[in-house]
Amino acid sequence: MSTEVAFSTFLRQPNAVIAWLKRGDVVLKRRGQEALRLSVATRAEEDQRAVEALTHLISDSLEDAEVRHHVLTQVGNRFPWLLFLPDSARESFLSEFVRTARACATVGRFGRLEETLAAWRSTAEIYADPQLLARLTDPLTLDGEDIPAPGKQR
Repeated sequence: MSTEVAFSTFLRQPNAVIAWLKRGDVVLKRRGQEALRLSVATRAEEDQRAVEALTHLISDSLEDAEVRHHVLTQVGNRFPWLLFLPDSARESFLSEFVRTARACATVGRFGRLEETLAAWRSTAEIYADPQLLARLTDPLTLDGEDIPAPGKQR
């Protein structure tokens, strides 16, 4: 549980605001700026270790093919846009998501996981639009001649 308080209150009564940390984090609201969060370091470290342990536990359990298959069938409930991806891409999504989550948990920063989700959702949006998919997967041409994919010979 966190308590919200104006940043100016923290400046006027820092000891009172710090005392509120016994109940949980304190969110300092700032006018026109992003809020700040005060937290007891040991509590934040405990949370970090718990998230890391859970991430590793989930990651390790997905090495079992049966569990992985079950998760792949259920993950669409949380991310319905996965329906638009081909089966092989759903498998790739899960692998990348788990690897990224594990790495993020290790360093305690989850921005890259959000980026991974956004990129996969964008990919699903492309698959959901057959005309866009066709335009993006059709061979490129120059002067009526197909341009080979990178690394392929003409």
